[in-house]
Amino acid sequence: MNVLSLILLTTAAGTLQAIVPTAPWLGEARVPLLLALALHYALTRAPGFALGAAILSGVVQDALGRAPLGGSALLFGAVALIAGRYRDEVFHAAAPARAVFGALAAAATTLGLWAILGVAGLARASAGVGALRVASAALLGAAATPLVGHWAARADLALGLAEPRAGPEIEMAGVRRKGGAHG
Repeated sequence: MNVLSLILLTTAAGTLQAIVPTAPWLGEARVPLLLALALHYALTRAPGFALGAAILSGVVQDALGRAPLGGSALLFGAVALIAGRYRDEVFHAAAPARAVFGALAAAATTLGLWAILGVAGLARASAGVGALRVASAALLGAAATPLVGHWAARADLALGLAEPRAGPEIEMAGVRRKGGAHG
């Protein structure tokens, strides 16, 4: 059921990311819904599943854009492993924590993709536009990641993949946490 949930949510996030319009005053940055979904899995699932989800989200993002296939998958995978490493150090279900993860991840992946496109000779943006795009991606990542996390957590509850909790956190079925803020 986890794989079915992953496929459905990735399809929905990819579709929304493709159709939500961009704005020139944001450097044409897209709302990073696929990255936010990868972060959700990094913060709520085992590292192996989270890495697979990040790679799938990255491949879908590359298929929707003009980046060489695999660039986003590599960057999303790295971000998922880093976020998963620190999920026990913060109250990761809280919106502020997810917003920080989202902002940092969006800025890092935007910079990384800009570097990949530059090496491939596909980056045509000036440094000013690139900086605007990185800042905008961070802002959009901070806004989108808590929303996508909430949306995906509700889908997990509806599919029976999570157990309701008294607080804002949703504990994933079959995921054990060690130590940390909520161990």
